[in-house]
Amino acid sequence: MGTGTTKEVGVGTYTATCVNSCGSSAVSNSITINNGPAPAAPVISSNKTTVCGTDKATLTATGCVGGTITWSSGLGTGTTKEVGVGTYSATCQTACGTSNLSNLIIITNSNSLFRIEGPTQPICQGSLITLTAIGCNSTVTWFNGMVGSSVTFLVTSTGAYGTFSATCGTGSSQTTCDFKEGNITLMSKGGSSGSGITTKYLLSSSSKIILQIKDSPTFTNVISGSYNIVAVTYNSNISGLIEGQSLNNIVSSCKSVRELPISVCNSSVSNLCEVNTESIEVSILPAPAAPVISSNKTTVCGTDKATLTATGCVGGTITWSGGGVGTTKEVGAGTYTATCTTSCGTSGNSNTITIGTSPSPVAPVISTNKTVICGTDKATLTATSCADGTITWSSGLGTGTTKEVGVGTYTATCVNSCGSSVVSNSITISNGPAPAAPVISSNKTTVCGTDKATLTATGCVGGTITWSGGGVGTTKEVGAGTYTATCTTSCGTSG
Repeated sequence: MGTGTTKEVGVGTYTATCVNSCGSSAVSNSITINNGPAPAAPVISSNKTTVCGTDKATLTATGCVGGTITWSSGLGTGTTKEVGVGTYSATCQTACGTSNLSNLIIITNSNSLFRIEGPTQPICQGSLITLTAIGCNSTVTWFNGMVGSSVTFLVTSTGAYGTFSATCGTGSSQTTCDFKEGNITLMSKGGSSGSGITTKYLLSSSSKIILQIKDSPTFTNVISGSYNIVAVTYNSNISGLIEGQSLNNIVSSCKSVRELPISVCNSSVSNLCEVNTESIEVSILPAPAAPVISSNKTTVCGTDKATLTATGCVGGTITWSGGGVGTTKEVGAGTYTATCTTSCGTSGNSNTITIGTSPSPVAPVISTNKTVICGTDKATLTATSCADGTITWSSGLGTGTTKEVGVGTYTATCVNSCGSSVVSNSITISNGPAPAAPVISSNKTTVCGTDKATLTATGCVGGTITWSGGGVGTTKEVGAGTYTATCTTSCGTSG
């Protein structure tokens, strides 16, 4: 990756070394950059659930901060969409991936009572699903040839969506009314339930005059014509709920008012049921794929640990072999796998990671700045080649990469979390020999009276000249007499 104090990187595990004129350092601590989680599914809503003709509903998606909303049915991208009849969902796409499908929004034709109801949340591939046909006064034939008001089947689709259809009616009549004259019952109830909440069902004329008030959506002696069936949900107090009055006069703590236009045909119509095909789109979640696991190291020593990281388990839980859950796990030597568990089941095993045990360290290499010393003089021992370990010296000298020593023979070992090395090479420090006798000379051999001769001593490198008769130094002024000198160093005194 090159050099420099900063680097921009993607997913992976990274270390660094420091290199200067003295060499290269050991490897730094490691940093692991992981993939971020996929975004959460957006939440979509609509300003209406039924439309007529070319009327449109406006869908709005929220909960996709920093991402792009992509709509089903090829509607493209954007936080809002104007749509007609259909079933819609959306996903959120960010740099970290694509979310699961959102909730479903179903937009129906307000002129048609026939629809299909099913799960509004994603289901798992391989599970059973039940679909129910609502508002069909004739025979319902499903996409798989089954006949009846509901169908249960195993979902085998592998895509993100499954589209399932049903047909209401068996003939080709295009009669557009919903009921025949007489008693009529709406097959799907509206309204809400709860403490202190009441729902009344009203039959009104097309001009919004209340004709009948019922506790259930069943109305009696209805003649041919166009009507509205209205579900009014309210708390205990309400006014204006009176037959013959306008719907506009109702005043209350109304919680909701749902209005459905219907048409009633003369009893002489032979085939009331229009042949109508509807479909429902269900989002399908796949069974979880096996996660991918990686490690920041492949060998450990002693109590050292490797960090395992699992990816590819969006919205699920990682379970490790040997116990434990979570996307990371610190482990010693061994062989490891992981699985991903979601609401759709448990994946197969991931790839296998084996963490081995590192070998014992190699013996260090020791050297000295001198092999001969005298008296209290010291030699300096230096040990190398024990990266990430501790040098331990022989003769009870303790630890450290350098030691000052006297006469003796020395070795060292390298100790780290993987154990102790064999003994290094040995270094012997010896006593130096006594110095050689100096050589003295004189600038003259005879003197007169108070005259002086100058004696000079040589050959006492690093030592001290001591003269017979007293005095030290390499020169001495003397009168008549006989003179000698010795050389004294830390290794002793010469002859």
